[in-house]
Amino acid sequence: MQKRFETKDKCVICSKTTGCDSWLSCEICEGWFHTRCVNISDDAYKVLKNLDNCHWFCSPCDSKIGRIIPTIGKLNDRIISLEHKISQVKCEVTSDIAARCIQLEQQLDQRVRELEDKIQVTQSDTLLQIENKKEQLERAVDNKIETTRIQWSDLASDLASDDNNLTIAVDKRIENRMNTMTQELNSAQDLITNTRLQANEEREKERRRNNIVLYRVPESTANFLKDRTVDDTKLVLKFFNEGLYVGVDELDILKVTRLGRFSSIQSNTTDGGPPLIRPLLVSFNSYGIKNLIMNSLYKLKSSGHLFKSFIVSHDMTELERAQCKEKVHDAKLRSDADVSGEYRYVVRGQPGKMEVIPIRNRH
Repeated sequence: MQKRFETKDKCVICSKTTGCDSWLSCEICEGWFHTRCVNISDDAYKVLKNLDNCHWFCSPCDSKIGRIIPTIGKLNDRIISLEHKISQVKCEVTSDIAARCIQLEQQLDQRVRELEDKIQVTQSDTLLQIENKKEQLERAVDNKIETTRIQWSDLASDLASDDNNLTIAVDKRIENRMNTMTQELNSAQDLITNTRLQANEEREKERRRNNIVLYRVPESTANFLKDRTVDDTKLVLKFFNEGLYVGVDELDILKVTRLGRFSSIQSNTTDGGPPLIRPLLVSFNSYGIKNLIMNSLYKLKSSGHLFKSFIVSHDMTELERAQCKEKVHDAKLRSDADVSGEYRYVVRGQPGKMEVIPIRNRH
């Protein structure tokens, strides 16, 4: 309570800076007062000075504080009431959003499961039909061979009694039958081979169904394969979540593998420039995650500089890659043939169902 000697304030009542060593400051107007001028005895001043929480107001401010305090109390009550209402509204909005998100996630999961089940049933039916067709063809070939063998046996029996007269006719007939049988066997063998290739192609598609291939993804410089794999996994997770915003975590990924030998790729440069970057194969534990990523590729246009050069592709079979290469060549020929420059031709669609479509150029 005692005023510092270096202050330049004057007593509000007597307008003097001297005359008393005991001072009091009003907490409202912040004016300084001699204790003598406000009729505070030295004993009372000592008691006030020893109090930890002492509030003193001058007479003019003391008469006003009685009107201000109720107003402050009402304002405080109103603030508490508003904060309570805001908290309730926030809780209700949060609960509604959470419930809506859960409902949407459940609907999406159900739709994905339905699509996966439908695809699985279709593929199973296709493979079963192929296997049944193969068995039917093999039985038909066996029956044909047995029928021919019986016919040859009957013919030999018929000719046994008269070899001299029918030798030429028999030789010609046997030759014709052999040629016919050879053609039928070759056709059956080709059909069986094509059926097996088709079955192998379906199995290979199923094996690659949940995979994608990333191109132009920078490689880690770590010395050990384990460390490079960890670095690749961190980078693709960052790409999925910060570049495509799809919310993928490490549990959604089965494996991350570079395609090609590390040593040969690192030394394989065409013009003495930087080493070529190997493609990166990413396998997911669900087709839904893979499909979500492929449907989010349009976000690459607005992604950061690190991800704009990335290229994402389906993990295609050898046959699908050949078909894709033909479509790309066709698109290039069409683009070159368009002398107006109004359109450019690109390849779009799922592997095995790709089409060349025109896109109007922006000028």
